[in-house]
Amino acid sequence: MDMQRRRAVEEGNGLYSKPVSPLARIFLRQPKLDLVINSFITFQNPVDVAAVKAAMTTSLRNCPLLRSIPVTKRCGRLRWNELPNINVNDHIIILPEEQEHRLEDYQDDESYVNSYVAGIATWPEMRRDKPLWEVHVLPRRRRSLVLRVHHSLGDCVSLLALFLASCDSADDVDIVDSCRVVKKQGAKHALVKPSLGLCMRIRDAWRMLRIVLFAARSGIYRIEDKTIIAGGVGVERMPRKLATLTLTMDDMIAVKNKLGAKINDVFMGITAYGLVKYLKLKSTEEMVKDPVITVVNAVNLREQGTMELLKSIRGGENIKWGNKALGVCMPVRLVRKTTDPLQYVRDVRSTFNKKKSSNDALNSYRLLFGSCYFVEKLQALHYYKGCCHTSLLLSNIRGPTSLLALHGNLVTKIGVTTSSLPTALEIHMISYNGKAFLQFLVASEIIPDPELLCSLVSEALREMKVAALGAVAIE
Repeated sequence: MDMQRRRAVEEGNGLYSKPVSPLARIFLRQPKLDLVINSFITFQNPVDVAAVKAAMTTSLRNCPLLRSIPVTKRCGRLRWNELPNINVNDHIIILPEEQEHRLEDYQDDESYVNSYVAGIATWPEMRRDKPLWEVHVLPRRRRSLVLRVHHSLGDCVSLLALFLASCDSADDVDIVDSCRVVKKQGAKHALVKPSLGLCMRIRDAWRMLRIVLFAARSGIYRIEDKTIIAGGVGVERMPRKLATLTLTMDDMIAVKNKLGAKINDVFMGITAYGLVKYLKLKSTEEMVKDPVITVVNAVNLREQGTMELLKSIRGGENIKWGNKALGVCMPVRLVRKTTDPLQYVRDVRSTFNKKKSSNDALNSYRLLFGSCYFVEKLQALHYYKGCCHTSLLLSNIRGPTSLLALHGNLVTKIGVTTSSLPTALEIHMISYNGKAFLQFLVASEIIPDPELLCSLVSEALREMKVAALGAVAIE
């Protein structure tokens, strides 16, 4: 046995040891931010448990991190230690069939799945004596399963690639090709926007300074306007509700092409417009005329996307796994009176372009990476306080464009949420097979009617589509 393996066995009874990433340490060190990714997949037919076990066995073979547990060394540093033997059955939870008199409690299968996922969002932290992932197979009639993975193991992009590696394409299109992103000639990393000239560099440096100060202040005190959807300390302990919304990608692409924007801009634009409608209906007291809220937008920092990760997994290559995503704080003004619904997308695009020109996400990740070695607990506390002073968390994941199947069972829907945070409202979007699936996870004591918010966001997209297709000229 070599020295590295012997040291790993002595420290954590594993095969080898590697350090935990800075972002993962925050999720492991801060109990209030013990974040778990809850992904739910719905199939055309009842779930085949044997097929699920085979898929997870393949995933375990491809990703050593799924075979590892976090271990604290004598110096206090966290490391991943791989375990020699993993029993898949210890991680698969099969729910018993429902009794007949309970079937009327839910209108349909979607309501049942939403209720279950909302319930596990407030579960206590996962056991640390085994790898931090679970698969919950829901009752057979529900045709769904829930994959719970601790955020310290990886972000949504890496976990999506891991799931796709176990699936087959139901169409003639290969899964790798369906995840391909067409980039413009000469395009670079999405977060790197080169600046030319001294004046532009000075401008970008000034923007970066303002963004850093904004993020620092948001972790100390609330800098946004107080609204009825604001979170705060202790909100993570409130019960959750989950509502889902299905949109067509063609509608979003129509708005995107008309404005020369991106899908993420359209996603944030319809969310802002939907929130304006919601606040008009629900605000009982005099609201600020045009309130400014803080939005945390999850940004993928990888040079490679889902397609490259999927190719690496299938080829058995050594890939950079784990967390390569970071939340970027963005101030968003909810303008109540406007004659053009497309203005919300323009405003969001303008704000996000400033973020990209200053490389906000990339520089913030580097700052986090360096500071965690010295002020790890302070960084975790600042991260938690920043979530307390945030009204909305958004994430957008690009999924495959073709139809998937797990051992012949067609996948009809993919959704993703997280465990509860101090933020009262989370909206996650994942695209799949020409549709956009949106998940609205809310603190039920603050936002008791997420279904209303879903309908308002859908209405916002319809108005934007009409404005985009009916406009003679824009800008």
